[in-house]
Amino acid sequence: MSLIDFINHGILPFMGREATAQRILEAVARIAEAPGLHAMLMTGEAGAGKSRLIEEAIRRAEDAGVAVIHAKLYPESPTAIAPMLSSAIWRYTMAHPATNVDADDTLPSVASALRRLSRLRRLLLVLEDIHLITGEGVPQLALLLQGLSDEQMVLLCAARPVEIPVRGVLEPHLVDEFPLPPLDRDSLREIWTHLFDEAPTSSVIELLMATTAGNPLALRSGLRGALNAGVIARDARAGMWRVSSNSTALKNILERGVGSLTEGMAAHLQPEERRAASSIAALGEVVARESAAAMIGGDLRTMDILTFKGILTPLDSLIPHLSGKASASPLLAFTHSLLHRRLADDHQADMGRLVEVIAGGLPLFSATPFQLLAAAETLPQLPTDVARDAIQRGLDIALELDNTADWPLALQVWNGTQRLFQHIEQELEPEPQQTLQALMLIRRSNLLHRDHDAFQGVLDDLLRVTANPSSNQMWFYRFSTLVNQHLHSFNRTGTPDLEARSGIEALAKERPHLQFTQSYVAYLWQRLYIGSLEHDNAAQREVESIMERLIESDEANDEFRAMLRSSLYPILIDLFETEAELHKRLEMLQELERMPRQSNYPDVLHCKLVLLFTIGKMHDVATTAQETARVARERNLLQNLYFALRCGTAAQGMTHLPMERLAAEAKRVADTFAEPHTQLQRDHFGYQLATAAALRGEHDWAERFEGEYMSDWKKFTPLHRRVHHAIRHDGLQELMGEEIPESPQNNLLCELAEVVVARDAGVAASSLVEQIQQASLQPILTLPMLLINRALLALLVHAQKFPELQPLTDPLTQDLQRMVVADLEWCLQQRLPLGMAGALQQFEGLLPKREATRWRGTMQNLLREALPHHSDHEQGELRLAMVGTIEVQLPSGETVKPRGERLRVFLGLLTVDAMVEKRLTQRELYRLAVPDMSDPDDIRKSVNLTVHRLREMMGHEAILTDGDTPRLNRSAMKIDILEAYDHLQTATRALSEGVLVRAQEALVKGIGITRGEVIFPTLFEEFFQAAREDYENRIRLLAIRTARSLIREGDSVRAEELLSRAVAAMPTNGELRELLHETLRKLDRHVEAERVRMEAGG
Repeated sequence: MSLIDFINHGILPFMGREATAQRILEAVARIAEAPGLHAMLMTGEAGAGKSRLIEEAIRRAEDAGVAVIHAKLYPESPTAIAPMLSSAIWRYTMAHPATNVDADDTLPSVASALRRLSRLRRLLLVLEDIHLITGEGVPQLALLLQGLSDEQMVLLCAARPVEIPVRGVLEPHLVDEFPLPPLDRDSLREIWTHLFDEAPTSSVIELLMATTAGNPLALRSGLRGALNAGVIARDARAGMWRVSSNSTALKNILERGVGSLTEGMAAHLQPEERRAASSIAALGEVVARESAAAMIGGDLRTMDILTFKGILTPLDSLIPHLSGKASASPLLAFTHSLLHRRLADDHQADMGRLVEVIAGGLPLFSATPFQLLAAAETLPQLPTDVARDAIQRGLDIALELDNTADWPLALQVWNGTQRLFQHIEQELEPEPQQTLQALMLIRRSNLLHRDHDAFQGVLDDLLRVTANPSSNQMWFYRFSTLVNQHLHSFNRTGTPDLEARSGIEALAKERPHLQFTQSYVAYLWQRLYIGSLEHDNAAQREVESIMERLIESDEANDEFRAMLRSSLYPILIDLFETEAELHKRLEMLQELERMPRQSNYPDVLHCKLVLLFTIGKMHDVATTAQETARVARERNLLQNLYFALRCGTAAQGMTHLPMERLAAEAKRVADTFAEPHTQLQRDHFGYQLATAAALRGEHDWAERFEGEYMSDWKKFTPLHRRVHHAIRHDGLQELMGEEIPESPQNNLLCELAEVVVARDAGVAASSLVEQIQQASLQPILTLPMLLINRALLALLVHAQKFPELQPLTDPLTQDLQRMVVADLEWCLQQRLPLGMAGALQQFEGLLPKREATRWRGTMQNLLREALPHHSDHEQGELRLAMVGTIEVQLPSGETVKPRGERLRVFLGLLTVDAMVEKRLTQRELYRLAVPDMSDPDDIRKSVNLTVHRLREMMGHEAILTDGDTPRLNRSAMKIDILEAYDHLQTATRALSEGVLVRAQEALVKGIGITRGEVIFPTLFEEFFQAAREDYENRIRLLAIRTARSLIREGDSVRAEELLSRAVAAMPTNGELRELLHETLRKLDRHVEAERVRMEAGG
């Protein structure tokens, strides 16, 4: 770095920070030693050199082959973490397309991309100026880090030494925290010598230290001031730089430069250059070249001068733009936040040009332009059409911001557009003025949904402004306002606004086209949501009939029908009272699953899990819970993740786990619940675990789970469980004195319990017998219905102990038998032998002896089928995972991760060895396994020790050593990537034989195993990189060849299924996307084809 660079650009040489840069690089190098997210926090004052140090650390890390994702936050610009990292990931992917990493602007997508990248490369994630993350950005970062907590990466954060709102988020992952100290005397001496080719005197060093305190920015400002003033000057005759003999002059210059840092940074500008810099500063700290040029009348020469003089600098990273098209050129940023703020405060910008930039759709990266507009006391005369375009763009920007963690900026943008509207309001004709005013208020209502009182005030203004609509647009605004009023009233008071509802219905009838809008779908969703909360089945069915009419209407297009289904089906899923209705809900679920996997895919999985759990399909629950948990982890949806883990655990308890194992697994799952969700999740978990135990007749365990997990037993325990508890502990009389929610089932249980407590059937006997008989005839549709029936049976068995209750129990003998048989048949249908065992344990005495024996035989047969390997339900099989993670699942069900890089590498090598056509030689295997040793005896001992440790972990039979090299024993374990590889082999053979259906099915199975996850994750050696590339290339080529052959044979449906799976696994592959697009068009699915094309372009 030369003196010329310093004079012109203000760039100091990188000195005095070597140890800190090395500290970062060593942390990255140690990633594999202790898996997990390792966070480092570096703090430093403004001008301490944080950005310069990060720039150097990134350069060195990239030279070492580390993947670096770098995002920097800027004041007054969006700080939503997802879009920022998405842009940084895109930039990395453009430079490294082979990584096949893609991310949109959502947190789940970013987490998934970082997860994938960390499994492909050593990863350094850099977040600069994280003290700017506030508000909703804090929980968003928390979700991201929680989703990445098990991945191998280093997170380097830089911040000012102020209160850091995200500190609590970083703490669980923090392994190193250090301040960036000032430059010491030796560093100052080294920098001076490098710049001026001569060591400074000790007095100069002491003066620099005293005036700059070792702050690099202060040093830069002071030295430039001294150079400009001639206090440091070159002696042409001696060919040397000399300091003025007047030490006071140097001291004064340094102190002035340091005392006014920002002025010092701009002191070398000419007046016209300063005006241009101030105009550009009105756009924000980060600007697009074309926007900056527009602010200064297209004067590109001045922009180049500002860049040359160190005011602006090219930005080599990307940050999300607020709106409009992306910049066609690299972005520019002011070299320091303090400098930008000082120039913006000059207020020399042409406000007319600023409005033109906004209106013209040029890229913007900051809310600063709108803040300046809102604060402007006067505005110049503006063309009305330009002002209206600027208003529209500002409203669009505000709406986009409101859906991010940067929503507080949205109101600032709206305030700027409001100032513009006030400026031109009197120049508009009445109808355009009223329409624009309504749009302004609609957008403000969108932004104020978090503030109930302010939101209601805007709704009142909208109802007034739209009271007499004069155009279709105003009718729509009126309609949308009534929809918002309807739900807002319910959210505030618990009661929907019936006047608003009447208005909505009247408008929908008067103007039918309004029924085919997103607002009407939102209204129907509100009606369903309110009906579900109030258990108003009639209201929900009314909405369902409206939905069906709209779906069947000729006026509805496919997109609207899909919107209706995706919005309303999830709420309707659990609304059924008959077998026919249940069948209809299952068909709805299938329709939802056939729809393209959009952002609501987690909701679809969630409602599927709810339905399956409710109707007792526990084997399906177990598999669906795995998929739900996988998607929830990818998208950082903690509530969905916890629900999936709870359901999956309870389902295992109902299908096979012994109670002790269930308790241990439940504890493991419950330990993952994080605040603030911990107790609520434990409450619901307690209910599910008690349900599993009750199904099995294990009431002691049910009570143990309730006591261990529930904070309020009476609140979270349903009446059927409380009845069992009361019978077991002689507490029926006490139960009758408690408050019990009303429902037909609860009312029947309570009435029967009261009779049992009173020991007097009396005149109520005949009525009660009739009610119980009617209940016994109802089909069992759900697990809760089954358990309610069991509580009814338990009460009646208890009543049989009292002779005075014979008028009640004797007439019900056949009905009780029918109820027990119905219970057993339901458990048989759901393939729940442990549930059958629970029913027989409690109620076998109600059946004729021969029938009871027959049912016991059926239960034993089913138990043997369901648990063929184990009499006590514990036997499993050894599994090795090489897809997405490297871990071993032992036959006991315990999951073990190999500790240490050498074990993981060796397992990976043995797995690749089973995939390649020509096995690795001993020399190749040993060289790859132990690259850091050269002595043959040491290498052999190391390999033997590795095999020994793996056998200790996996069992002796897992690894065979009867040949030249160790190999995996595939007969003793299942290995996911090898199972997928076998399917590819099958597909290859089938394709060569022309059996296309078999090839397609095999490929779909193979892709389904890997699911686009990284194979051999966290193994960064080139050998594994090559193995990954070969595997992906093989899938790609097989998918393309098979799909094209299917299309030629007229089977585009199978081709589309295969290509959809392949694109989901390799989303960045253009060839697969293009073929999928063509196939969808052949199938006349043009909307989906267009979406595939747009995703490829996006």
